[in-house]
Amino acid sequence: MKKKKLLTIALGVAAIGIYRAAKGKGAFNKMRFADQHEAVGRYLESHHPGAVYSAIEQFGDGWSCVITDNGQKFLLYMTCSTEGVYIFDESEI
Repeated sequence: MKKKKLLTIALGVAAIGIYRAAKGKGAFNKMRFADQHEAVGRYLESHHPGAVYSAIEQFGDGWSCVITDNGQKFLLYMTCSTEGVYIFDESEI
């Protein structure tokens, strides 16, 4: 009985881990959106040095995250052109 309960718990934890990896949640966000994280990092270096950003989420044809810079918050939306160039659109929240 105890083994069955442990197996059920282990399978549940594995299913949650697989789901989070597929959706890019938590620690898997940087793995799933590696190119976008690199692009956001370069954008922040030039436009908001020292700022931090939230996890990246995919929306429609692009991705978005929230930038926090000295208490101000900005929504950053980005798309990628056919040439592989990221195009950013930022708006204050």
